[in-house]
Amino acid sequence: GVQTCALPISLVTDLPADITIESDSDSCTTVVTWTEPGSSDNCEVISLTKDQVNGGVYPVGTTQVTYQVTDASGNVNESSFQIEVIDTTAPTILQIPAGFEVSNDPGECGAILSWAEVTASDNCEVSTIETTHPSGSFFAEGLTTVEYTVTDIHGNQTAATFEVIVHDHENPVINGIDSDILVSNDPGDCARSEEHTS
Repeated sequence: GVQTCALPISLVTDLPADITIESDSDSCTTVVTWTEPGSSDNCEVISLTKDQVNGGVYPVGTTQVTYQVTDASGNVNESSFQIEVIDTTAPTILQIPAGFEVSNDPGECGAILSWAEVTASDNCEVSTIETTHPSGSFFAEGLTTVEYTVTDIHGNQTAATFEVIVHDHENPVINGIDSDILVSNDPGDCARSEEHTS
């Protein structure tokens, strides 16, 4: 008679352990390869298949790889492992000012300063660009350090700074001085005897 394998004791053998790998620095993916597992059965293995590509490109995140072994009687058994691709690449700040050294605005003890918006790139995606002083801020006389922090969607950060120096070049103005005083002398006297106090 024909031998049948009623019990599903087909096994995937030497299944790879879970894989954790960093994404490429210029991409939000990476190529992942592993050693192919084997299979065994109490009768005969007909097929060993998988639902992912060995040597394929995998995105940041977790992908499950499932192997399925089928024996001659149609019994099926599955085993799985996970691929975790992590993003450890910090964003790159593309455009940040070198710094500024300016004079104060007229009548102010400081200056309003503007610059082109700071830009950044990332192998995945930039989430936020934050700063201590946005373009168009008022800077008091003296030295101020401006910091930009860029964060990507996976929490990686890059920071950069530049300095703003504002010099007070405006001369002081004396207030409260009376205008010139013009008086006539007393008749027959070449000088005026009273004093003027301000």
